[in-house]
Amino acid sequence: MAELLAEGHADAAERVRRAPLDPPDALVDGTAVLDVGGRDVVLRFLGRGHTSHDLVVEVETAGDGSVLVEEGEPPSFEDSFPTEWPATLGRLHALARGSVVPGHGAVVDATFVGSQREELMAVLAAVRSAPSRGPPPSVRGVGRTGSFFR
Repeated sequence: MAELLAEGHADAAERVRRAPLDPPDALVDGTAVLDVGGRDVVLRFLGRGHTSHDLVVEVETAGDGSVLVEEGEPPSFEDSFPTEWPATLGRLHALARGSVVPGHGAVVDATFVGSQREELMAVLAAVRSAPSRGPPPSVRGVGRTGSFFR
């Protein structure tokens, strides 16, 4: 709201202030269906990948939306689960029909989702086959929560 006010959008800021808030009150463990203005929006948890809490959002006419898929730049691994991400993308690939709206980048299709899964599997295989030299100096002493592979 502060940004809207700072940019001179007082009317929009007031509409945001008056908007009723209905915060989430349940976790999505599998599938949840929301009625958004008479249109069903399906939320699916397919497993951990980019983060521990990625949801795929399905809208019949708009395709699927997911931060499990990243287009335009290599996937970001900061909070990821690289050993689980390819399998989760496989489940998304099986569901994908039409357009897939990634968390980052341009709209893609099921072929892109499959290709990204293959790339992540290749990265994982390369990391697993590399000789172990211990953690790089920048992460020595970091506990399990700072670990790349969880």
